[in-house]
Amino acid sequence: MDGAVIFQRLKADVLSNPFPVFERLQREAPIFWDDALFAWVVSKYIDCRHVLQRPDKFTRDRRKIGRKVADSEMTIQTVDPPDQIALRQAFLESFRRVGVKAACSEAMNLFERRLDRQSRTRPFDFMSCVAAPTAIRFACNLVGVPEIAPKSYRSTFLRLTRAMDREVYALHRGKGTEATRELNGVIDPAIATAPPGSMIHELYAVSGVGEMPHAYVRNTLSAAFNAAFSTAYSSMGSFFLLCLERRDLAARIVTTGKIFLSVNELLRFTSPAQSTARYANCETEIAGVRICRNDPIVTLIAAANRDPEIFELPNEIVLDRSPNQHLSFGYGPHHCIGAKPAEEFLSHFVARLVEWTPRFTLAADPTWLDTATLRCLDVLPLSRDNNAVPCVFY
Repeated sequence: MDGAVIFQRLKADVLSNPFPVFERLQREAPIFWDDALFAWVVSKYIDCRHVLQRPDKFTRDRRKIGRKVADSEMTIQTVDPPDQIALRQAFLESFRRVGVKAACSEAMNLFERRLDRQSRTRPFDFMSCVAAPTAIRFACNLVGVPEIAPKSYRSTFLRLTRAMDREVYALHRGKGTEATRELNGVIDPAIATAPPGSMIHELYAVSGVGEMPHAYVRNTLSAAFNAAFSTAYSSMGSFFLLCLERRDLAARIVTTGKIFLSVNELLRFTSPAQSTARYANCETEIAGVRICRNDPIVTLIAAANRDPEIFELPNEIVLDRSPNQHLSFGYGPHHCIGAKPAEEFLSHFVARLVEWTPRFTLAADPTWLDTATLRCLDVLPLSRDNNAVPCVFY
């Protein structure tokens, strides 16, 4: 069967639960050409990982396939090794001095204050009232920029996120470029004012970074900021929803004593980043299918994260799953540089869910954003359970 018939990823039912579609693709069309995406779509874990770990064959750098891309638009995610190695290593070195724990603690304090002040009598939206302010606080403190109003950043976030979806890329590309310029306008002045312990300050303290092209470093910082926000924001919503649907989940996470393993299992299970794209740098094959030079390839990392050939009980949450080589942060030379801060933030968040989830119930069905590359709740309507007894572990 033609996979494109199965794979209509912006339909409402697919947005709310794409995993049955991914499972069917793996069985019936593990690699297929989609005219709507104008790309090959790959869903098996072994094939996705092969594409992601071989920049010599599958590139992120569109200049290698004849596209015109200005140097001022480059980031470490848009160029391949060896060109991105120096800045990538500088980021990793700087994280040793970044105050990630402090950024997480301050964000969690805000999370608990915002959640506690919500109405005892009326439903409220967890995403806008709690998740967005918390994620913004974390991203601003981590990167080192002044606080941004959550409602203001939502517009930037939506334009950047929609511009990543290939089906509507032409429509939203200009809006994504506009949003990038706005975010760059936040990062630029912060380069001179970011406090010690922030990503910006500690990155520029690494030898050689100040001599790198300004736009290249600034653009990468902008991308890191949006990644920090979007990972925190989307995962807070999906994790909270899971704990509301599985009322014993938060308690089981705490009692295992393995928060880090649990966070990575929830990331595998929910896969906030659904896909990422590459271009064939030469004529090659994937799973026996001929791929022409310059062909785009969309790797469905959310499908790969539930591949039964790799993960036992792929559709179940196994909190102590180890090893757990999920692809939620990518793989290979473009593996997300912010994976460790994201895991730290989500570990702090998950540890608090055991106390807070018993106090709330779903007030209505949640709705999901009409975005496919990032899977994220739009509205998570909650009501306070005034009869609930808080569950606190000592």
